[in-house]
Amino acid sequence: MFRAILIILSYCLFTTGCKLKNENEADLDITTIAGLINGSPLVLYLGEIDMDRTADCGRASVETAAAGAPGTTTPPPTTGTSNTTNSRFAIVSTFQMKTEEVLNLRYTYDTNQTQGPINAQQGFSLTGGLFGNSVTGRTGTVSWGNAGLNIDPKRSSQQLNFQQIDLNITGSFIAGNGTTAQPTLCFTLDSVNCTAGQAATQCFTVDNRTCLVDSTSSEAKQVTIRGRITCSAPNIF
Repeated sequence: MFRAILIILSYCLFTTGCKLKNENEADLDITTIAGLINGSPLVLYLGEIDMDRTADCGRASVETAAAGAPGTTTPPPTTGTSNTTNSRFAIVSTFQMKTEEVLNLRYTYDTNQTQGPINAQQGFSLTGGLFGNSVTGRTGTVSWGNAGLNIDPKRSSQQLNFQQIDLNITGSFIAGNGTTAQPTLCFTLDSVNCTAGQAATQCFTVDNRTCLVDSTSSEAKQVTIRGRITCSAPNIF
């Protein structure tokens, strides 16, 4: 059985303190960079991941380092298991909550580090459900500490059966713009509209016409999300 939990780092939803009633509960802290949303932190209860609609804890594939990037050596991708030891992976996860929120996340995992950046092209999105709003962004860090991820460095692509990560990510928030539809990615030139051709940047969308969050809108607030995700999927080998 899968288990997932988001543990708030700096704020508690319950007045009884920071202890959760059980390991499947979840809190998430979202605050504006310049202060608070409507005078107070926006805190929501995400509950547990819906295991009928979440296939795994994520997928890892060998990430090709940018050409000329200092200190990076990325071997050519391999198929299945090989004698090549890979160190850099792109991690893509989609968590569907039972309360209908959808969290999409892509970041870089390096076996030689304890944290990595949110993918600058795709980033993350949180939308729908009891949350009822949308946040998307392409900056921030993901830390995995000692727990790390259960990754076989000899495989070029694989499903993840375990993830424990701490989020410190920044994005644009628009109130009342949530959707329970699963966002997909499209190319964008202006972070507002999807484009038919390829572009250096992508955004999350539900209609393949406009980005889920218009980060240029006057209604958009810059927010920071801090929390922990723990996911265990013992049926994935």
